[in-house]
Amino acid sequence: MLVRECLYRKGGQGQSTVTVTPDHTIEEVAEILLREKQGGVPVVDERGYVLGTITQEDVIRQLVHLTGVSKGGVQFALRVEDRAGCVSDLTNVIRGYGGRVLSVLCSYEDMPEGYHTVYVRACKLDPTKLDLIRTRLSHVGTLLYCINHCDDERKIYQVEEKASAAF
Repeated sequence: MLVRECLYRKGGQGQSTVTVTPDHTIEEVAEILLREKQGGVPVVDERGYVLGTITQEDVIRQLVHLTGVSKGGVQFALRVEDRAGCVSDLTNVIRGYGGRVLSVLCSYEDMPEGYHTVYVRACKLDPTKLDLIRTRLSHVGTLLYCINHCDDERKIYQVEEKASAAF
């Protein structure tokens, strides 16, 4: 059965269900699931045949792998100027203390013009040097939080305005 044969069932209005191909990225699928308020979408080949379904759980599982959260380590969140080399400056501080960068994520969401938030997850950091690392990172940007998953230590320096308004 072709996917297109069963796509016209949403409220009887003739609206089609969104599908994705195996070449869609996880981020694209996450965006589609959010926009369409769906728990999953069919994955179809170039002929429209259903190969399977990708669900929110699949997307979350992959995002967990991409971020490296299962590896533990330390996560730093900083607000930095949007300029060439700013992410490199942050990762160089971490590498300068013998750390290994597991992931770097950037977001412009809810940031003032000219800034973005950078989330860096690292491992192999000497816990006795974390205060020095945080101090060095604060010279590159505004430290928002530092979470040491190895010692379950959470230091929150600044709560984003939108997040605090929600509570």
